[in-house]
Amino acid sequence: GMDGRETTEAIRQWEAAQDSAPVPIVALTAHALKGDRDACMAAGMDDYLSKPVRATELLDALSRLSSAAKDAPLVSATLLPSRPSFDPEEILGRVEGDRTFLRELVDIFVAEAPRTFAEIERCATEGDAGGMVRAAHLMRGSVSNFGANAAVEPARALEQMGRSGLTQEASARVSELGRALESLYADLKGMLEP
Repeated sequence: GMDGRETTEAIRQWEAAQDSAPVPIVALTAHALKGDRDACMAAGMDDYLSKPVRATELLDALSRLSSAAKDAPLVSATLLPSRPSFDPEEILGRVEGDRTFLRELVDIFVAEAPRTFAEIERCATEGDAGGMVRAAHLMRGSVSNFGANAAVEPARALEQMGRSGLTQEASARVSELGRALESLYADLKGMLEP
């Protein structure tokens, strides 16, 4: 008797109570309204596809989720040599070479990510564990769209810290995420410049 968002919230609550690894959940919906994606992500879903679903979109979502589920690297991304925060060829492949569509995605990301990051900072400072889970989960999904693993890893860690109620230990990961986002913004801008 539950819709997809209610079911997802129930699954996420069960996972938190059991200290279980999150099950990947993708929304498949006929709705394509601006707020639908945010509502699905806020409920705890990992990705969002609107119908009719194209095979390439579904495969991309599955690829993102399977790579996000891999174990976190043993070396912090901040200790690795400087390199692009994502693979430009992979990103262009995801949008089938459509730079106009990619620019639209980047514009949405650049408009929304600073607000989400500010919410993560607020939650870490104020000890709002539930809010940190939601905001870090949303950020993880957003940066995963660009294959930005240097930002995915601290976002995932912050989500887990929120689930464990360890917000007081989050400041180093918040700083790491902030640095990764700055690199990602710069790399995306450079990629889209003529």
